[in-house]
Amino acid sequence: TGDNTYTDVGGILANNLYQNASTWDVSNNTMTNTSIESAYSRGITLWSIQTNVAITVASNTIDGFESGYFLWNCPTTSTATISGGTVTQSSYGAYATNYDYYGDAASSSYILSGVTITNPTVAGVFVQDSSSNTNLATVSVSVLNDCEITRTDKTRRGIYVRGADASAIVNGNDASINGFAIGIDVDGGSATIENNHIYDNG
Repeated sequence: TGDNTYTDVGGILANNLYQNASTWDVSNNTMTNTSIESAYSRGITLWSIQTNVAITVASNTIDGFESGYFLWNCPTTSTATISGGTVTQSSYGAYATNYDYYGDAASSSYILSGVTITNPTVAGVFVQDSSSNTNLATVSVSVLNDCEITRTDKTRRGIYVRGADASAIVNGNDASINGFAIGIDVDGGSATIENNHIYDNG
């Protein structure tokens, strides 16, 4: 996922919204992939949400995809925000990158607010500056307002920020980030980490 691949199983794709399009509402949906974590499967994908376009993504229940949320090329001035809901038994709860099937993204930022991510098998939140990106686009995710990101066996990563142009803000998550080998892993990127409950990680 994130490097010249295309999804083979998808729940909802919001793609190419631009020029003051009406607000889209992707809320209160339940998606279950019976081929658990099948390659390139994505629960909800946000692609190319452009300037001056707002999208509401809230209270969705996602289970069994490689990426619960897949986020690419959303430079909208109304920052794409995912609120509430759950992602379970997925490789990545949320995966944000600056490179995908169609190539380089524009610089983009996203917000996760009050999302519960349980038992991700790679990382709860992955913010990737892809080695395939050629335009130096930045990619950023803010994890806020009591997101709960948990495993039980002290393996994997809760939040993983990788690459020089990747960043995260992790703030106000009293519900905890726990049960991983590493609660928050920043590898080559940057992060601001304040006022969280991070415990019982290896």
